[in-house]
Amino acid sequence: MYAGYIDHANRHVMNITSNQPGKFRFTLPGLLIFFMMFVVASCSQKPQDHDKHSNQVAQESSFLSTIEEKNREYINKAQRLMYANPDTARFISQNRLKELETFPSQEEKIPFYNVIGISHIYQAQYDEALKSFHRSLELAFGEEKAVHQAHAFNNIGVVYLLTKKYKEALDYLLRAHDIFEALDDPVNQHGALNNIGRIYYEIDDLSKAIMYYNKVDSVYSSKDYAIGVSLVSNHKAQYFHATNQIDSARYYFDQAIALAQQTGNNRGLSVFYLEKGDFLQSKGRLNDAINYYQRSDSLATAHGFLTQSAYSRLGLANTSMKKHNFENALTCLESASVISEELNNYEIKHKISLSYADIHESMGDIHLAFHYM
Repeated sequence: MYAGYIDHANRHVMNITSNQPGKFRFTLPGLLIFFMMFVVASCSQKPQDHDKHSNQVAQESSFLSTIEEKNREYINKAQRLMYANPDTARFISQNRLKELETFPSQEEKIPFYNVIGISHIYQAQYDEALKSFHRSLELAFGEEKAVHQAHAFNNIGVVYLLTKKYKEALDYLLRAHDIFEALDDPVNQHGALNNIGRIYYEIDDLSKAIMYYNKVDSVYSSKDYAIGVSLVSNHKAQYFHATNQIDSARYYFDQAIALAQQTGNNRGLSVFYLEKGDFLQSKGRLNDAINYYQRSDSLATAHGFLTQSAYSRLGLANTSMKKHNFENALTCLESASVISEELNNYEIKHKISLSYADIHESMGDIHLAFHYM
């Protein structure tokens, strides 16, 4: 079952640097990752005497219902904790897997491996994330569940995309796309296409990127899938920024923000504020950029999106540095650093160190700048 984009179910941000204008921060909110919620395995039986087996069937049904409810309870708790405490979300899932060791249906275990994989993504532990998603894939093949196979292929493809292994990413995302197409699941099928579009964006094949984005936008718009439209709008904004079509970039950033507000997608909204802040900073509109970074941080803080808060404060620090407000820049970095320690995300820590180096270099302290490099 589709559990939503990682915006409102699990989204994460990482940086990818590029000399091309408009390519600044790589956001998972545009990338479709699945928690894969439960489909409790039904007991298939040959037709038998109703009176003889009615009590047994009722007992089995009650047992399965109890297992399903408990699994949902664990998954919901892990999801709520994912943004602020991925270690705890992972611990909850690992414990539930131990409890399910003797349960005959392997399908019930798949969502927990997905949660574990996503928790590793939040901490930039991509090798561990791959292990969990491959375990999901193994179980999906064992249970002969095509929809779970598609989810796993997609998730693995996203990890390869995040780690810049674009050939592998394309291979897995195409597999996901083909299964979703065979299942007549256009929303998830085009979610995979949106991810594929991001691959072409990252390798600077922008004509193919916008081709995929337009196709996804058309289908999602026709289905009134506002969350999907907001996500692909954010991707299109980055494309237009990269191609120096500034008015179009502004239009699509604003559309992504408006749709996120309408749908209550606070996770996505926080990201879109951040990325519009990046856009404005790149155009020298520093006060406007600060305004959007503050909006992003305020929303992220209110909802416990710690990764998002860290990146918003990094944006504030870098913008303050450009305004030569070094004291405020250092204050913002210190608060981002506290969050990165709590998350134990080495990528955020690395970005913070680079920002410290830039600030101290701008202040004329080359020795201290080298200390942070």
